[in-house]
Amino acid sequence: MGLEVGQRVEAEIIGNGIRTLGDKDAISIKFEAEGETGESLIFLTPKSMGIARAKLKLCGFNADTESLAVLVENPTRLAGRKIPIEVDEYKGRMQFVIPMSDAPSKKRVAELDAQMKKAKGRNEPDAIAEDDIPF
Repeated sequence: MGLEVGQRVEAEIIGNGIRTLGDKDAISIKFEAEGETGESLIFLTPKSMGIARAKLKLCGFNADTESLAVLVENPTRLAGRKIPIEVDEYKGRMQFVIPMSDAPSKKRVAELDAQMKKAKGRNEPDAIAEDDIPF
């Protein structure tokens, strides 16, 4: 069947490393999902360090107790861990994206339900021009 863009699947990490792309450093996480392999890059820029820490934590790496050097020294340090990924495409190539969040909590869903009910009658579809989406 094969993976499709937009699909969310469980993937197994099969390798890791660090490389430089142009002037940016990135952690490379290699995955296998449904018989296909792909890669996700976690960029290490001053602005993206918080996101990098969160994504690495999902992959089983603790930035508080481990050095990034272990990802270079041991290219299978994260191997075997299974995490959800989203399939995307970039420049004609399939890539795997490590999502930052999962489904919202029950509390958040309840809040969204309340907001949805409160909005009844406002901005009904016939009152909004098709080219004027309110976001």
